[in-house]
Amino acid sequence: MQTTLKKSFSIEGIGVHTGTHSKITILPAEPNSGINLRMDGVNIPAVVENVKETLHGVTLSNGTKEIKTCEHILSALYGAEIDNAIIKVEGEEIPALDGSSLPITKLIKTSSQDSKKKTVNLKECMFLENNGASIFAIPSEEFKITFVIDYPYPGISTQYKCLSITPEIYREQIAGARTYAFMEWIDELQEKGLIRGGSLKNAVVIGPDGPLNSLRYEDEQVRHKILDLIGDLSLLGARLKGWIFAVKSGHTLNIEFVRRIKCSLT
Repeated sequence: MQTTLKKSFSIEGIGVHTGTHSKITILPAEPNSGINLRMDGVNIPAVVENVKETLHGVTLSNGTKEIKTCEHILSALYGAEIDNAIIKVEGEEIPALDGSSLPITKLIKTSSQDSKKKTVNLKECMFLENNGASIFAIPSEEFKITFVIDYPYPGISTQYKCLSITPEIYREQIAGARTYAFMEWIDELQEKGLIRGGSLKNAVVIGPDGPLNSLRYEDEQVRHKILDLIGDLSLLGARLKGWIFAVKSGHTLNIEFVRRIKCSLT
């Protein structure tokens, strides 16, 4: 059965890239309506067709309105198996909060609806690669993700994680993993006008000798990559049944893979 929120809630904070304050209110929605972001009374359905930008985050747009850094809130809702919700946004970017989806996940209470879940069952193996990153998927009766990261920097090792994605596993093993950056990236990102709201309060920063923050998990970085991938896969607009293998993938390749899955269904 489909699910929505039992009750609405609000949360606010600073956007990691814009550095501006924003507030979001997540409300229950009717069956079969999906996830919709709402800005100034205008809906932006959270589907891959509305992705405008994937550089250092996912921006959704309906052509006139756009909302930046949507991946964490979409991940939280998908991880909790919320099918229908309205995300009212007051500001230009989803707030970073602590850099994870845990603050939102903690507030989500689900309510069952009398409609069958929309699902996507992979029927065949699929593969996509670009510039040393790749995603491979095989049919499966469950939603499962295997992820590998490997950076040519000191202070972080190759990390591997394989998880079956259920609401319980998402809440306990994925939601708390924070976004991260290497110190040597920071000047370039700031020159591009990004991470204006970034700090050790909402990101793990990795220096030459390792993370400057205390980690929540020994392999927090690869867990966060799984968190991001779940948010990107949510843009299918349906529950996915398949086993996804990702190696060094980011938002751009993830979104292209979602488009590939959608094309395979037509």
